[in-house]
Amino acid sequence: MTQLILYLTTHQLITCLIVLPFLVLVNIALGLALANFTGTFDKTKFLLGFKKGLAVYIAIAILSATAQVLVIADLDLIPTVSLIVYTVVVTYLIQIIEKIKTILGYKQDSSAQGSNAVGANTNVIDVTATAETEVPIETDTNINK
Repeated sequence: MTQLILYLTTHQLITCLIVLPFLVLVNIALGLALANFTGTFDKTKFLLGFKKGLAVYIAIAILSATAQVLVIADLDLIPTVSLIVYTVVVTYLIQIIEKIKTILGYKQDSSAQGSNAVGANTNVIDVTATAETEVPIETDTNINK
């Protein structure tokens, strides 16, 4: 067990590939819970999210395997693939945090609010000028005063 933990701590790419499907499943589960709380559950949207998460993971796994196997002189693909994997992991973590904030009530769901989305300014004043409100500018053409 200690050797496994040591291996996973030294190979962050492999660790991220192990963690990523769990993040995808947690994201889907929180989306499902959020839809049930708001009463907006849509089976096709749920299946689409599941298929999207599966497709992302399969694409990342194939890309990672290709980077491990493909050896091109003077070109190391592993840092690039690692950056892609880290970006995907962080993206899913951000989505999970946003859904948890919405469920706990720290952030309102934008689909439930309608036009009053978070950050929307409802006190907008129209300041566009019309022909009646424009003020004429007086110019002094006499330079030698």
